[in-house]
Amino acid sequence: MFNAHSPDRDPLPLSAGGVAQPPSGVATGAVPGSLTDSLPLSTLRAAGGALDGRRIGLICQSRQGPAAALFIEAAEGLGAQVSVVHAGDLLDAGTGQQDKLVQMLARLYDALECQDLPPGVVRRISELVAVPVLCNLGASALRDGDGSGAEAQGAEAQGGEVRGGELPSGEVRRTEAPAWQQGLLRVQQALLRAL
Repeated sequence: MFNAHSPDRDPLPLSAGGVAQPPSGVATGAVPGSLTDSLPLSTLRAAGGALDGRRIGLICQSRQGPAAALFIEAAEGLGAQVSVVHAGDLLDAGTGQQDKLVQMLARLYDALECQDLPPGVVRRISELVAVPVLCNLGASALRDGDGSGAEAQGAEAQGGEVRGGELPSGEVRRTEAPAWQQGLLRVQQALLRAL
């Protein structure tokens, strides 16, 4: 999800699950309905360089996690440059230092994707910056796929690690699988809307 800062906007409300929700009418990582609801597939496929020169900061625990890997592949597929900031560096900073770090990141990047961060931190980031703040686009796209993403996310939530695109069973996710491709398109669609 994203939220461009506006001084007259209230902070993002939380859903029952504690996830920051955008105001109505704002695009989120979970794209309702089919992928063709707002952007035709042919448009997404032709958008290969649509984000050339754009810089995106990905705040996450590990770039090897399935959600991060999907997000990076989708953004780079559109021509964006993605830099990874370890979520622990942000979470370990004191509040004042955290605010300064977030403001610095907003000057460096055209958008920030937040993964593995508590909803309150994501909300605070969106309040501090004037760039789009995206929340868990990769995880949302994986969950909305064939369910294997939800299995991987469940393992992460229970303290298990999912590395290098591996599922908890040890099976390696194939990037050419239909669910992965659908996830890529979902993330790309959200990025094109946000940027």
